[in-house]
Amino acid sequence: IPHANNKKFFFKKKINFLYYYYYYDSIFLKKFFYTNLIKNLKRKNYIFTNNIIIFFLEKHIFKNFNKIIHYYFFCLKMFIKFKPKAAIISGELYEHFATCAQAAKKNKIKSIFMPHSLNLEGYKNYKKGKTKIFDYFLSFGGSDRINYKRQGVKKKFIKDIFFPHYGNFLNIKPKKNYKYRKALILTYDKFTRCVEESVYNEKKYYVQAVKSLEDLKLHIYAVKAKHQADLLSVGYKKNYALINNTSVKLYYGYGEFIKLINKVDIIIGPPSTATIEALLLKKDYYIFQNSKFSKLTKSFLNGYEKYLHVSYNQKQLIKNIKERNIFKKNYCLDDLVNLYKINSFKDGCDIFNKQIENIIKVDG
Repeated sequence: IPHANNKKFFFKKKINFLYYYYYYDSIFLKKFFYTNLIKNLKRKNYIFTNNIIIFFLEKHIFKNFNKIIHYYFFCLKMFIKFKPKAAIISGELYEHFATCAQAAKKNKIKSIFMPHSLNLEGYKNYKKGKTKIFDYFLSFGGSDRINYKRQGVKKKFIKDIFFPHYGNFLNIKPKKNYKYRKALILTYDKFTRCVEESVYNEKKYYVQAVKSLEDLKLHIYAVKAKHQADLLSVGYKKNYALINNTSVKLYYGYGEFIKLINKVDIIIGPPSTATIEALLLKKDYYIFQNSKFSKLTKSFLNGYEKYLHVSYNQKQLIKNIKERNIFKKNYCLDDLVNLYKINSFKDGCDIFNKQIENIIKVDG
């Protein structure tokens, strides 16, 4: 969401966006879905009694099905109407991505998975075996290739491509300070599907980051969040927060990140799209992730660790900043992401468009 039909790619013609609005239809669901599902459940034997399973499904699951079932039929009709040669699915974490891919599969349309910039989470069962829903997988660089390989994707289905968004940063030349003075901390990236995740862990992230920068005699310019809600869970509500007895400014909003880049010398934060954006802008970005999610959650993708140093505690963070350990030996930004010499975001979109058309032509 949104979708564009196959004849209206980036900047070639006016793009036609389609938005779907959910609506509830309990009669439709009861007639075509709930009744048959419950009948099927009653025929099976489980460790738990069937009544318990049905109770939890009715209370916590069924009430959400009306939206996704109607969305599925909407996608079916959309594909029949536009008859695209392929569908690019820009994610996999939520049900509407999988539903759209299933609808494409039903209509015998090739589905192409596109990661969300630096991809940090994905499901193996969508990529191989009987439950596979994607035909091809776009790779924005080395990290994606590693993740796909680990999840069992065959090399012939992985397609290297340029991510147009990076074109916004390739020709910006901020001032490079070789002496660190000011630091920006980016908000903790909640990984709610991990059993180790907690508000305590989140607050510890800020305390350890601030303490590390204080030990290095660096001025903490601010903590930057996408939304104010990102900081509410740890009690930071206004424009300033008291962290480790230090008053720290708080900034919010997507656009603020670029504005803050030239005001600081280094950035501390979790692995994210901002990591790549900062490195493209020649700003030193130190990944700080005080939980090893990959050891506890199978869906966590950490292909980026082949190329980038990661600090898992305060001691490692201080050491990496002192030694300026960003990329591991023999690696650079070109290894992490696919880069092209372009002059504008439009040029990046043109490259992306040609690469997609080639995938459809050659492999479709």
